[in-house]
Amino acid sequence: MNEIARSGAYLLIAQLLLGLITASGFYWGKDIYYALSALAGTLGTVLFTLLLQWDMQRANKAAGQSYGHSQGILYAGALIRFLVLGLYFALAIAWLGVQALALCVGFAVSQLSFVMAMRAPMRTRG
Repeated sequence: MNEIARSGAYLLIAQLLLGLITASGFYWGKDIYYALSALAGTLGTVLFTLLLQWDMQRANKAAGQSYGHSQGILYAGALIRFLVLGLYFALAIAWLGVQALALCVGFAVSQLSFVMAMRAPMRTRG
């Protein structure tokens, strides 16, 4: 397992844990409908992370050929992630009828995993 995949796996676990904590808070504070909406927001973060990981692996492979091509992959990936996430939120709110506030809170709290990952001490390679 390469370093990108390993760090992505840790990030996904942290996101799911934060999402479950957020959903349980909504479950106890409101009801199951809000909890499921918060989980839908967490799934948006997981989708975002999987797309980011895929883009990083593609850019890493392309970096050996051309720095500009690698950079283009990252910029195009950012645009695609933005559009996919916007479509996901729109469909979740309009078509599935999830609670928008819980969806956004679930997404935002699970995004804190990126902050946690940045503040975590670097692991040595072994």
